[in-house]
Amino acid sequence: MLKTIKKIGFYSLRTVANLFEIVFFFSLVLIFFIRSDWMQTQLATSLAEFYSYELDADVSIESVKINGFEYAEINGFYVGDRHNDTLLYIPHINGALSDLSLESKFVILSGINAEGARLKIQKYAGETEFNLQFLVNYFSSDEDKSSSFTMKIKEVNLNKSHITYYDWNKELKGYGVDYDHLDLWDVSGKIIGLRNRGDITSMNVLGLALTDRSGFRLDSLNAHMLVNSRKVKLGKLFVKTPYSKIVTKGVELNFDGHQHLSNFVEDVRLFANVEMSSINMKDISYFVPSLEAYDFSIDLITEIEGPINDLNLSSLFISFSEGTYFDGDISLKGLPNLDSTQVALNINALQTSKMDLETIDLMKFGLKENVEIPGELSSLGGILVTGSSNGYYHDFDVSLDILTDIGAANGSFLCNIDSTQQFNYNGYLSTAGIDLSSLTNSSVFGNFTSDLNIKGKGLAVDDLDVLVDGHLNKFDLQGYTYDEVNISGHFKEKSFDGFLTVADQNVDLNFEGNIDLNKAPYEFSFITEVVKANPYDLHLINTRETASTCFNLMAEGSGTNIDDFTGLVYFTDVAYFEEGTDYSFESIMLESKGNTNYHTIDVFSEFANISMEGEFNLDSIENSLSYLGAKVLPSLFPNAENFYLTHEEFNLGIQINDLSKLTELFFPSLRIAPATALRCDYVSEDDALELFVKSDWIEYGDVRFAGIQLDTTQRISGLDLFYTLDLTVDSLFLSEEIYIQNVNLIAKATKTI
Repeated sequence: MLKTIKKIGFYSLRTVANLFEIVFFFSLVLIFFIRSDWMQTQLATSLAEFYSYELDADVSIESVKINGFEYAEINGFYVGDRHNDTLLYIPHINGALSDLSLESKFVILSGINAEGARLKIQKYAGETEFNLQFLVNYFSSDEDKSSSFTMKIKEVNLNKSHITYYDWNKELKGYGVDYDHLDLWDVSGKIIGLRNRGDITSMNVLGLALTDRSGFRLDSLNAHMLVNSRKVKLGKLFVKTPYSKIVTKGVELNFDGHQHLSNFVEDVRLFANVEMSSINMKDISYFVPSLEAYDFSIDLITEIEGPINDLNLSSLFISFSEGTYFDGDISLKGLPNLDSTQVALNINALQTSKMDLETIDLMKFGLKENVEIPGELSSLGGILVTGSSNGYYHDFDVSLDILTDIGAANGSFLCNIDSTQQFNYNGYLSTAGIDLSSLTNSSVFGNFTSDLNIKGKGLAVDDLDVLVDGHLNKFDLQGYTYDEVNISGHFKEKSFDGFLTVADQNVDLNFEGNIDLNKAPYEFSFITEVVKANPYDLHLINTRETASTCFNLMAEGSGTNIDDFTGLVYFTDVAYFEEGTDYSFESIMLESKGNTNYHTIDVFSEFANISMEGEFNLDSIENSLSYLGAKVLPSLFPNAENFYLTHEEFNLGIQINDLSKLTELFFPSLRIAPATALRCDYVSEDDALELFVKSDWIEYGDVRFAGIQLDTTQRISGLDLFYTLDLTVDSLFLSEEIYIQNVNLIAKATKTI
């Protein structure tokens, strides 16, 4: 019996040993097959076929190679969507397992490298879900979050990946980044410390680069990223593009769920703390297409908060150039459509200068041609603006305080750009101590202070069209300060049509009419009533301290100066007061007709009638006559070489009516008889002057000339070398007792050849 038991035990142990050998052998064989590329690929292919059946979508793997925890490689990994299009394709991916704990439910991968990956996320026309939703539904778990795995990847390297995000229910945009149709090429970069814990994914992104179908290019992005179902947080974000560089302390994108990312403009709330960065409008235009025409860079610092369509930029500092900057706050409601974007602007400081503006290429701001800044603005020096603005870029209100080196101004305007692209404005402007002498480079003007209501359009002189109503509280002219200058009129380009009144202690006048400097010659038509004017106190004359005058003036005509003036000037109700005596005069009328070849001037008054016609220039007549005098009477006139001879050919006639009032005022020693006549003919090229004067009498002091006649004879021909002066006086009274009769003076002057 015992022997039988021993035998059974022996064979049992032998059988177990044999079974163990068989198991060990098959185990070795199995391990060998599992470690072989062929077996690993077969197992992976089987797994792919399983998921193809489970997901009702095409899943495939070309090959797999696994070497324990040390190395894993997958080639040709493909996942299709349920429309038989690619969802994910990775030609080559490799990595290694660093640590695994089933008990603690975590896995750590030392690195993943993906080359040429293709991800296509799409929402097909007529559908409400994206093509990856079936994967999300399949792998989502109702288990407690505590049962989920924590995954960490030490390093992920992406190279030349292609990612598409398309919603075919939305129309394609013509320009700019289309958040519903993203097509990102050449996505490359490195991800360090990728970690997933429940709903939270975190990583460090280094050197992320990509190019979107819109043309926007990202050269490099570095940040610490945290992502969950309601937030994307980018700490210490650094962004570089071909034209811009952005440095931030942090950026946050907040939303109520991933589904809201498709409506990025409205449903994603931004927060960013931007440090000194340089941003070019070329890059911004991809996100705000209405800025496509602009091409300039700005340096800025700001804090950004809100969704794109309701964005606030606080503590904003923008530098356009070395001396031109903006400091304030901006609120933007309505982006990315600039036409419907409401802009609220708070200006703490806006500083610039003419010199600095000239360094800025304004054509890059969208202008068709660069603006020529008037040289007079250089006198403004530094320009500092504070204030606020609210509205749209084409329809807004603005209130500004402006401080310059030559004075200050403040104003408030309603502004808009009409259908013809004309800039319109309506509001008020006040100035304080503006130094016109510096602005105009003329000592004639001084400071002025004003309060003006302004309504018009255009900013440049050539397209100005403005209604002005207000007054100048102080206005310096010729060293005199005028009080209460009231103005109401229409400025159009270089013309004025309206009213001007001056109610000053030394001048009281009213002006009504039009002056148009747009045409050549200038045109004007106005009436001026001078109720009172004290010319000495107004610094218009430096003698006759008690002088005062009043008159009415009507003027109508055209011309740039007296020589080409055509029109009528009419003085009426002229009165003059001096040293307790009143002088009143009848009307004075000047009528002129002129062109480049011929000119006539007629003056009619109670003093004299004057008529002059021919070719002449009033500014050069004295010079021409002095030239002639120097040639015929060199002892009395300067050398003829000092004169420049211009062409003059005219005749002049003067008929004295009554000069007693004028001579009593201005030449009290002189008296001239009524009906005194003067005629003059002159041709400059021929050195020809014919002068005839006839007067019943002329008195100067106690001397009286009676029966005066003066006659000169010009050369009859070019061979005549003499000028003849013939003066006759019937009687010369030196005093009441002494007189001389029949005085005759004949003189000849020889022309020097």
